[in-house]
Amino acid sequence: MKTTVACVPCPACESRDARRVCWTPWGGLIGPLLLGLVRCRACGLRYRARTGEPERTVIRRFHPVLASLTVGLVAFIAVVGFYWWW
Repeated sequence: MKTTVACVPCPACESRDARRVCWTPWGGLIGPLLLGLVRCRACGLRYRARTGEPERTVIRRFHPVLASLTVGLVAFIAVVGFYWWW
């Protein structure tokens, strides 16, 4: 599996040598895959491959979206479950 990806230069050191991030504590396996996170091999900074945004900026955007989707899914299941039993 190819792990080196084409991306914008690292915001910290301007290196283009980056590898995909496979797992993070805040996003598990899905977060980095959805957001396209890479880690610079030269300095270790994690950032978004398409835009160069640092990981902390991406996390601030990821958590509210994930929370909203979770609340919406739970509400949908509750409504469907309510009508299913009545």
